Amino acid sequence: MENNFKAGFVGVVGIPNMGKSSLVNQLIGEKVGIVSDKPQTTRKSVVGIFSNHEMQALFVDAPGFIKADKGLNKFLQDEAGSVTDKSDVLMLLLTTEGHNTKTAQRALEEVSKKNKPWFVVINKMDTNQTHRVLILEELIKKYNVPVIRHSTKDPMFDQSAEILAHIKSILPKSPGPLYDTESFTTSLTRDWVSEVIREKCFELLHQEIPFNVAVQVQKYQESTPNSCVKIYSDIIVTKKNHCPMIIGKKGQMIKEIGMKARKEIEDLLGEKVYLELFTKVKPSWLSDNRMLKELGYVVEKDS
Repeated sequence: MENNFKAGFVGVVGIPNMGKSSLVNQLIGEKVGIVSDKPQTTRKSVVGIFSNHEMQALFVDAPGFIKADKGLNKFLQDEAGSVTDKSDVLMLLLTTEGHNTKTAQRALEEVSKKNKPWFVVINKMDTNQTHRVLILEELIKKYNVPVIRHSTKDPMFDQSAEILAHIKSILPKSPGPLYDTESFTTSLTRDWVSEVIREKCFELLHQEIPFNVAVQVQKYQESTPNSCVKIYSDIIVTKKNHCPMIIGKKGQMIKEIGMKARKEIEDLLGEKVYLELFTKVKPSWLSDNRMLKELGYVVEKDS
């Protein structure tokens, strides 16, 4: 291994709905995080792995910065804080839409005070808001950090190569890769499956329902010579009247959620999958610490 090999964790942080998951997926070349145009899609930080002969960048896609003191929102706040604390370098995403300059300023302050190498990606350049880009760049100027204009949707603004090159320049040196170079994520298969199902709920359901949805894989059976992979999962909601919306008329909605999720899971696993979904009502899951822990929404504190 060459002496100048670089490896480390890149915290991908920002305000909710900045396109962090889409960018990580694009840089990795694989889908490691779920994508939605609804805010706070990312709940748990997901590690995506980019490897080549020069570096291994471990992208940690964190929930957006928010302020809260209890329940799921407190978990999201702690998770984002944990990512910024534990990463080697930080990549802050901002866009010209969905927030004002004060919100952007708070995000810049939050990242700058971590005293780590960091830079800014102004995402969603395809929205054609050049004057707002200039306003953002003026805000960033006082921090004296690199700014890269990018879009995950328009190839004209695709600066993936520049982003990866800059990350390599600021990652710490390493004797070699930290993870298997053939892997693209550290997520367990069960966790990834639950996130895919949740993404389809975000995609197909409306209004307040997606934020109140959790997904828990109750049973995951590996394939055998005589049987495909079998997955049984609960879609958990807070209100009883949400169940009919998820199930849909004559079961059409839950069937569509299942079909879309199953196809994506099969593409990942490269084998046939049997997926069965159930709805379950747990009114207090958003605020019950025991349930949040059971669903995996806990930030482990350093001892």
